[in-house]
Amino acid sequence: MSKCPTCQFTVGNFATLLFLTLPAFLNASLDTQSYKNHLRRFKRSPKSSTLRCVASTESPEPGTARVELCNINNYYYLGHMTIGLPPQTVWMEFDTGSSTSWVMTSACRSPPCTIAHRFEPGRSATFDVVAETFNFTYGAGDTVSGVHAKDFVCLSRRMCLQNQSFGAALTVQQDNMIADGLIGLAYPTLSSLGQPLISNLGSKLKQPLFAVNLRRDAKGISTGGEYTFGYINQSLQAEDFHYVRVANQSYWSVEMDAVMALNNTQAPVRVGCPNGCHAIIDTATSFILGANGETARLLAQWSRLGLVQLDSSRPGSGGGGFGDYYVTDCERMKLLPVLAFLLGGKSFELTPDDYTFPDDPSRPCDKRQVALEGGPSDLDFWVLGGSFLGAYYTVFDFGNNRVGLAKIRKTGI
Repeated sequence: MSKCPTCQFTVGNFATLLFLTLPAFLNASLDTQSYKNHLRRFKRSPKSSTLRCVASTESPEPGTARVELCNINNYYYLGHMTIGLPPQTVWMEFDTGSSTSWVMTSACRSPPCTIAHRFEPGRSATFDVVAETFNFTYGAGDTVSGVHAKDFVCLSRRMCLQNQSFGAALTVQQDNMIADGLIGLAYPTLSSLGQPLISNLGSKLKQPLFAVNLRRDAKGISTGGEYTFGYINQSLQAEDFHYVRVANQSYWSVEMDAVMALNNTQAPVRVGCPNGCHAIIDTATSFILGANGETARLLAQWSRLGLVQLDSSRPGSGGGGFGDYYVTDCERMKLLPVLAFLLGGKSFELTPDDYTFPDDPSRPCDKRQVALEGGPSDLDFWVLGGSFLGAYYTVFDFGNNRVGLAKIRKTGI
């Protein structure tokens, strides 16, 4: 068991710039850039004071690994792994929305590095520099730079990779970072630093897949689910998996038929994806983001009905759609509709309790954050983040290029 070292510090109340975005130099569309810029701007630091969590890793059988997660206020899900020989523990955020991995190093003197559990290359007998520099410039001007390196990387004691590529960060210009770095789990076409971890793991895994359980919790800081590599934890699924083909082998993108609002007193109303669309399944995004301004219009409608309230105190919120940030309370939340996402002919439903969570875990009903975000009007796909994945156990099957979804079994923990 390991205690999260990066989780033990006082966190401010202002916005955390999300570092889990694609570098601006990647061959991504303008729409993709806008989506990532927006998510970075609105992924926020938790408001708790001292954050503490305990998590573990293991390999239940050969060809498998299990990484337990720490849930930090339903915004961040961190798991630990080791880099180097002898192994050094780092706490990482696992991201199906990117393929590139990097970690802060002991040579980094940037403010975010002073609170991180930094990797020390000089202590590793297997550390090797592949290229002298890398420089990621993110859309809002944030940067990560350092050297392209390789080393021994382990998800558990029995699931290790030799010569795994990653970025060894020397400077990190991003605010209020929680994790020590990033592990990209999307397809290799998005990687800018050699073969990503998931590609190199493929031949070692019992099954060419990984499964994700992001457990949401009103308590603020808690054990937050798990990633399993090479197997599916069947105890977590409450039903059979429904599989949807990957539409584009870059992001984990699937075809979505519609988004509906369900209310007991009236017929279902289509609120998004009117002619079919794509949805990206993104584990490192907290909220759900709609295409073509659809979530912005939905939130504005709910606001006019008095069901939610614009929180203009949040940095960047109140601009009239893109980036607006909404809250509700327990009484008004009961009047919000169930949202249904139609994927591969099956309806995946979220209750208001699924897509809202407490702003302050000690006062869960006073102010609840609505985990939907209004996107730019020219964004042509949806992003299904943690508020969706918290309700569904999800399999990323890269051997068969498909995503499986099953309702999560309630454990009572």
